[in-house]
Amino acid sequence: MNASPQEIQIALAFVYFALAGIDNEIDARERRKVMALVGKWLPRLDKVKLRDAVASGKDQIESFYASGCPQSVFVQRLEFLADNLTFGNRRAILKDLHSLAGVSDGLDEDEESLIELASLTWAVPKDDDGVTSWSLPSNHFSRKIRFESEEKLTAALRDSFGLQNLSTFLNAKSRERCELARKESVSRGHGVSALLLPRVRRLVDEVAESLKLEETIECYVVEEAIANAHVFGGLNHDGVHYITLTSALVRAMNDVQLRFVIGHEIGHVLYNVNDLGIFLHEAYDDEDANPSMALRHLFGTWSKWIEFSADRIGLVACGDRLEAINALYRVCTGLNPSETGFSADDYLEGIEKLDEEPIDFEIFQQDTHPPLPLRLKALDLFANSETFRSLRESTEIKEDEDLQARMKLIASKADFYSPDPLHSLRILTVALGGFCMINQGSQSGEAEMKKVEEILRLFVLDPAPVIRFVRQMLDDGDDVEEALWNALAVLVHENPEERFPLLHFFFDVTTADGQLNEIEYSFLFALGGHMGFSPEEVGSILIKRIGGGSFLEMQVPQSIRSILGRPEAFPGKQFAEPLGFADSVEQSEEPLCSSEDDINAEGVMESCMSSLFDLVINPMQEKLAEAERQQLSLIVERFQEIASKAKAFEELQKASDD
Repeated sequence: MNASPQEIQIALAFVYFALAGIDNEIDARERRKVMALVGKWLPRLDKVKLRDAVASGKDQIESFYASGCPQSVFVQRLEFLADNLTFGNRRAILKDLHSLAGVSDGLDEDEESLIELASLTWAVPKDDDGVTSWSLPSNHFSRKIRFESEEKLTAALRDSFGLQNLSTFLNAKSRERCELARKESVSRGHGVSALLLPRVRRLVDEVAESLKLEETIECYVVEEAIANAHVFGGLNHDGVHYITLTSALVRAMNDVQLRFVIGHEIGHVLYNVNDLGIFLHEAYDDEDANPSMALRHLFGTWSKWIEFSADRIGLVACGDRLEAINALYRVCTGLNPSETGFSADDYLEGIEKLDEEPIDFEIFQQDTHPPLPLRLKALDLFANSETFRSLRESTEIKEDEDLQARMKLIASKADFYSPDPLHSLRILTVALGGFCMINQGSQSGEAEMKKVEEILRLFVLDPAPVIRFVRQMLDDGDDVEEALWNALAVLVHENPEERFPLLHFFFDVTTADGQLNEIEYSFLFALGGHMGFSPEEVGSILIKRIGGGSFLEMQVPQSIRSILGRPEAFPGKQFAEPLGFADSVEQSEEPLCSSEDDINAEGVMESCMSSLFDLVINPMQEKLAEAERQQLSLIVERFQEIASKAKAFEELQKASDD
């Protein structure tokens, strides 16, 4: 992941304080030591920000100790640091922890256990004497040349999907995938060693050194006729990353071109996008699990944009603009530029008007990489930018506003979000139908509107504009129902297959509140008729839809239980005491039973009502709709009726006994 330096500092302070406070006390010397250790990671950071970060870490550790020091929380912080730090950084933290332990009375048993847990989590051997580094990855030059829009999109996706909460799972999956990839590469090819494949090993080491990479890069060459390369790593905690090159690629490329390819793959490691890739793979791994159209387009754009960033690292690795372009040409076309007469400069001059005359790149929508013209244009812009020039001159890396502006235009051509001309009409039809269905119901329509938004998100990431559009139609006095019929006529005429999902959508909106009344049935049949369905076809479609989910179960009244003579579905009392909440219900001070034959009916009613309100109604009060409140009122009346009858029976019983 790519956390901010401040977030990393807070996590570091947390880990340091965890060791300092392991004896339930953090003295002044330990606080000063923690401040010095955290400050060492960002020596140029403002002292106020440093104190704030350390204070935040201390607040977190106090909450940690107050909650009983759950190991899972501590491990989660270790995983967070592992995601954002290099292997050399982790060695440095372990040295810091030993140093911090020495501030008190040396390393005791608890402190040793904590350090061992960190070593185990980070896969750092106990006697490891490798290179240590207190330089954060956020200070690496690669962060300053990354394609800005891609970086923002990746961060937004990580935050939106809550990847920080899934780091433990994603790290385990990354290690699993890395190991599987390594085994497959071993079975199909050869590990690149200085003796077996000296040329490739030399190039990998040269690229790693030029990119100032601390992690170990293992490389494999597999026999394959297609020139290609891929990388596994970026999250695995053992600090080893695996690059696989095909034999066709190694044979076809010269040293400079091969440096570009190796550098490109290492770029994916540096920008650490594997976590998001693994998340998406796991989320949609099942055959029936498919992302919505809106998400497919979004993920397609993201996968193309990350290639723009990785290409920049490839250029830094090879240092030659023309050879970098030739390398991309070889990989994308499978052809040798010298044999085809391809000239990078002539080609780029030919697409110079790309900015002014957009080309239809929609056919590349399903591709994971950008179209070749866009990719070459983006690489050429970066190669001629002030940013790349300042990097090569070893001066302070400068931002190039012209590069950023032109890159946004190129990247926008790789952002496919409207796959057909009917896209806008489709989402408008869904919204119009949703509002019309709401008008047929007797409830507030809140549940139906939520369902409309949910359906719209299958096609667009933000449904608000189309909903605002339809609301404005209503405010202007437009006939929304007539607009729906017209939209349906055009949509179904252009693509008759649209009818089936649309009728399903409208049914789902109508039944979102768990009800389906006569007026709503009639409107669904009218909708089906406008789409060319016969009444029999509409009935068949609706019945099949009704059978899905739990709609029918919701229609069965509670009185069915008494008709069947079944006991209560959930006799909760038998679980109350074992689960430890038997005392949570206040007991009536008046005894429920004064004797074996004397039942206090009113006491029973009051106790039941008290339990119902305390455990169910009061906690849910703000979430209840008006119809649900009315149903609760009926339940209360029913309780009172039962109590009255029971009391009358009790009095008759007493009279007969007398």
